[in-house]
Amino acid sequence: MIIPRMSVRLFGLVALVWLTCSRPAATAFHFMMVVEVFPGVALAPNAQYVELQMWSPGQNFVLGHAVQVFNAAGALVGTFTFPDNVPNGADQASILIATAEAQSLFGVTADLAMTPVVNPSGGKVCFTGSGDCVAWCNYTGSPAGVGAPFSPGGLPLGQAMQRRLDRGTPGVLDPEDDVDDSATDFVSSAPAPRNNGNVVGTYVGYGSTPAPPGPVAFGSIVVGFPLTRTLTIQETGTATLMVSNPALGGGNPGDYAVVTGFPISIADGAAPAVVELRCTPQAEGPRPATLALTTNDTLRPTVVYDLTCAGDAAPPGLSYFTVSPCRAVDTRDGGGPVVANVDRTFTIGGGSCPIPLTAKAVSLNVAVTQPTANGNVRLFPAGGAVPTSSSINYVAGQTRANNAVVGLNAQGELTVRCQNQGSTHVILDVNGYFE
Repeated sequence: MIIPRMSVRLFGLVALVWLTCSRPAATAFHFMMVVEVFPGVALAPNAQYVELQMWSPGQNFVLGHAVQVFNAAGALVGTFTFPDNVPNGADQASILIATAEAQSLFGVTADLAMTPVVNPSGGKVCFTGSGDCVAWCNYTGSPAGVGAPFSPGGLPLGQAMQRRLDRGTPGVLDPEDDVDDSATDFVSSAPAPRNNGNVVGTYVGYGSTPAPPGPVAFGSIVVGFPLTRTLTIQETGTATLMVSNPALGGGNPGDYAVVTGFPISIADGAAPAVVELRCTPQAEGPRPATLALTTNDTLRPTVVYDLTCAGDAAPPGLSYFTVSPCRAVDTRDGGGPVVANVDRTFTIGGGSCPIPLTAKAVSLNVAVTQPTANGNVRLFPAGGAVPTSSSINYVAGQTRANNAVVGLNAQGELTVRCQNQGSTHVILDVNGYFE
């Protein structure tokens, strides 16, 4: 039953006066709910916590009460009992129950220690002081007090199961925020563990596309010609990510360059950073190397990527001829942007630029602008196979450019493919050809 908020507050104040006068070791009932359950992160699955929150003052007499954790079948797997009361009994105050790994990850001290018994695939947590319980995923035990479990597909690592605070006073925990149905009462959110001293923990998270160790693949290019690829870095935690000290190593570090300046700072919630890398193969064949980065993520203080690039000889019997830079394609001038997975073919040899129909390949600069989603562009001779490596990668909303050498078919045509989603305008400026 949901008690009207004003009545609850009045009752809570009366209870507080009684508690202050009698000063018992513990109360039999608490106006307190489970507000957050965190299952850990991928690199620290034992960094788990449960957070309680008061919705009336004077609820800090928790001595002898416990937080209980159950598995998916409803069997008890952990009981964590308060050995003493907590000092802060203010309305909306929190109590944090956390593992040692969670305290280290978030830089916050727990009010009660627990062991890592929260199973992301399903379970239930209860606070014995109020009888409040929450369940998640494939929990099949008693539905009393929990209704339908939250997030049937599983609790994703790195995300907290967090109680909604929008059904009474917005942003304030009220009795209206509990309808005894976990699927309704909770949402997935970034973790924000808060202890009884009102200290909120944060953590730095490093993510990237591709994920380390990659590879960051450049594909093949004629020896001596530069080719650019990008590495996208994301902040995946709840605090500013710092990335610094790019170091090239491995077998052929001299073939590569880091074009983007460092250090890189990405605030929590900010857009990803795009790191531009370049390979200029100095000899034919595979030219592998590595790229190491330093981060302030305590779980990933150093990340290392494999860089792959191959040098090709110029096609036999062909010579290279330069031309003044000439814009051969600009989809902004007509035809609209290139749509993902819909090939667009353009005439380069014998077209508007001084590239003869007899040209076998062209050297060009490829640029993308106004992309609607993250993706890449692949250039190849019209009618040929789609290459496994892209000519340029990009993220939504950015304008980027790269160099490439692309073959032409007998009709002087090349094809542009954008993938995997959205669309982007493509600009091709030729600066030479092979014949």
